[in-house]
Amino acid sequence: DSFFSDIDLVVFGPDLACNLSSAMYQLAEKLYHTKTSFDYPTVILRSQVPMVQFIYSKTKCLVDITFNCNTCVDTTNLIKEYLSVYPLLRPLTMVLKYFLKMNNLSGTYGGGIGSYTLVLMIVSYFQVCLQFLFEINF
Repeated sequence: DSFFSDIDLVVFGPDLACNLSSAMYQLAEKLYHTKTSFDYPTVILRSQVPMVQFIYSKTKCLVDITFNCNTCVDTTNLIKEYLSVYPLLRPLTMVLKYFLKMNNLSGTYGGGIGSYTLVLMIVSYFQVCLQFLFEINF
């Protein structure tokens, strides 16, 4: 559901490294002129990972596009691994994301918490709880 999540895309290309901000503004301009599908294209340069962000009009889903971001792929793989290890991670994350969204704390740019940080906090909680339970039982 687009209320709880967004779509993150990573574009790789050797030509992008030279002038990343220019490529991002060019993409945002092309998205802006394609009014049928993309709303509010915005270039965000002052974040930890610079991106182009827009809303896909057909689904109202927020889309983030980053460029040449190897760490983005690595973090996605880490999240997938955590989801397989901790079955309750997905539902607990969804509940907490809903709570954050309802209290206007879901975006890091507005002083809230990002999804990746939230997942890491939940995983840390699971790890501490499991360690505590292990120590009590043995």
